[in-house]
Amino acid sequence: LRSQAGSINNVRYLAKADGEIIGTASLSRKHKRMRHRGELGICVKRAWWGSGAAPALMDALLAFARGNGFEQLNLATTSAPSGCMINTASGSCASFRDSSRSTGNISILI
Repeated sequence: LRSQAGSINNVRYLAKADGEIIGTASLSRKHKRMRHRGELGICVKRAWWGSGAAPALMDALLAFARGNGFEQLNLATTSAPSGCMINTASGSCASFRDSSRSTGNISILI
């Protein structure tokens, strides 16, 4: 984590409640000609689903991406959602497309 401090290419956020880590989110820039793209991941403990932790983490990732020149983010899922909506805590909406239903990848265009 210390090596990522101040980086414009990678970031990791922790969601905490009462001193307990309840979720994490990360974003990493791709290399060379794909530098406009990034891979992201979000994980929230099941007990905290629906609490607003995931949208807050997504807001933080989107703000970092927009502020550092990312144009497209890729999110790998365990199963590709049908008619998926990406909601954020601020109520903003990121446009996206399901780029490969069979592999469960979602591309978010920002």
